Amino acid sequence: MCSHLEAVCWREAPEFTSRAMELLARAKRAFDSIPRFAKTGLPFIAFVIGGSFFLKEFAELRYEFRKSTSLDPRELEAAGLQKRDPSETTIEAVYEEIKNLDTDNWENIRGPRMHEEGGLDTLETIKKKAAARRKEQEEAARKKILDA
Repeated sequence: MCSHLEAVCWREAPEFTSRAMELLARAKRAFDSIPRFAKTGLPFIAFVIGGSFFLKEFAELRYEFRKSTSLDPRELEAAGLQKRDPSETTIEAVYEEIKNLDTDNWENIRGPRMHEEGGLDTLETIKKKAAARRKEQEEAARKKILDA
């Protein structure tokens, strides 16, 4: 026999490997005797059901720590905003509003850029120039009507 102090006992090695092989063979036979559904189907079902419970916790966190909040209609009224009645907002009503807009006479106004000189001060200047041009166009249209 080998002493207990030796790291490897060469005389008992074949006996150990044969026992290990028998044990592995028994485990394989036991695993093969289990129905296929129990090996693949049950873990899949457990994964799906367990995953839904696990993900539920993350979904709750998503809504619990949301940055945006819903506004109370009373708060909106206090701020001066009024919600339209849904029966008023129909496709026909919106069409009538758009139809009454003057879409033939409009001017494309280039907005100011922050990197340009003047920045937002330029916006006021552009608005004043556009208002002056509109007045000139209206006066020219009135003169045409009066001259005719």
